[in-house]
Amino acid sequence: MLFPESPDWPAPALDCRTCGACCASPWTGNGYVALDDEELRLRRVGVLTVTLRYGGPTGFGQLVEKLGTVRDEAGRFVCAEFDGRIAGPSRCRIYEDRPLPCRRLEPASAACLDARRRAGLPD
Repeated sequence: MLFPESPDWPAPALDCRTCGACCASPWTGNGYVALDDEELRLRRVGVLTVTLRYGGPTGFGQLVEKLGTVRDEAGRFVCAEFDGRIAGPSRCRIYEDRPLPCRRLEPASAACLDARRRAGLPD
């Protein structure tokens, strides 16, 4: 069925369970979504996290705890808690406890569509 292009008809919803693009890191290397102090509990329950130092070549910088990343079959860095494949069946293993940045990302939002474009998926 084709959906008419009209402001009276909402656009079809994007299904996160067949996408996963937002779980692919736009950066190279380990670490993806920053965790706040309350979310550090994820480390205690076995979620892979990494501690990175930010702050340039001088000074102590700032330590930031992030969800860890792993490489998928295409060689992309994806969240270590991502289960499935980009543009295929997928899920988040910590969905109920996912960090705030993940909770804030809405389907069809600018950030969602940007992640889809980076992954080569249609808007």
